[in-house]
Amino acid sequence: METPPASRSVKFALFFLVVGGVFWLGGTNIRAIIAFDLFETGTLQYKTWLPPDAERQCFHLIAYTALYTISGYLIVLAAFTVFLAKTELRMRENGWLLMCAILFYMFVPVELYQIVYDVRMVLQERAVEGVINWFSVRTEAQSLLKGRLAALSGVPVIALLCYYTCITLAVWKPMKRKIKI
Repeated sequence: METPPASRSVKFALFFLVVGGVFWLGGTNIRAIIAFDLFETGTLQYKTWLPPDAERQCFHLIAYTALYTISGYLIVLAAFTVFLAKTELRMRENGWLLMCAILFYMFVPVELYQIVYDVRMVLQERAVEGVINWFSVRTEAQSLLKGRLAALSGVPVIALLCYYTCITLAVWKPMKRKIKI
């Protein structure tokens, strides 16, 4: 059976889903690389030998890339919801779509919890933007980042793996039932 042509709203939803996904998942990976450069390998202990200017710049980048990841996630959330509501594809015949929906929506509370930490980091960054003495204000930024990473243990990493699984499922489309007429 052929796939029916997609409506305009489905095409727009898919476009925003892809663009939002690039900002969100790309930003998440970049932020993880920057954040883990602040810590000793395998621990949540900050590097003591890192120069203050480098540490300050890392926190600055983490806070400002949060704006991209938050907006990207919210765009993906809205676009995927619109796509599911408007598409002609039925989950009964497309197991891959059902799996994507379950894996994505299962971690919405995790993402919203992390958004709260990200907003707090952005607000803290804005509050200390002009401060010259980084050592007097860095403890708040350090505790926010460490709290974000330690709060849910490994659940955000599992969520990220599930999101990449969703992309793989959407590309290969396993469990697609062919309806006999």
